[in-house]
Amino acid sequence: MTGGNSHDTAEGTKWTSVPLGVSYFPGEPVHLPKSWAHTLGKVVFQSEHDKGGHFAAFEVPERLAGDMRKMYGKGGPAYGVVPGKNGYD
Repeated sequence: MTGGNSHDTAEGTKWTSVPLGVSYFPGEPVHLPKSWAHTLGKVVFQSEHDKGGHFAAFEVPERLAGDMRKMYGKGGPAYGVVPGKNGYD
């Protein structure tokens, strides 16, 4: 959609094979269909929360940090994503 003060948010977006994680928070100002995340790239982790919003890192930092630990930690879907690095050296 273009025109006025709006723009196409997908314009120029390219799919990536880099593992992606998505955390959903109810206080976000815009709620997009969850299936749209897969148009960005290889989604390997998704989490939905019952509180927090656009500033989740400030509002509920323990939840966002927990998602990152689950995604990148040992046994997580993005563990070892950087060749030669395990995040524990």
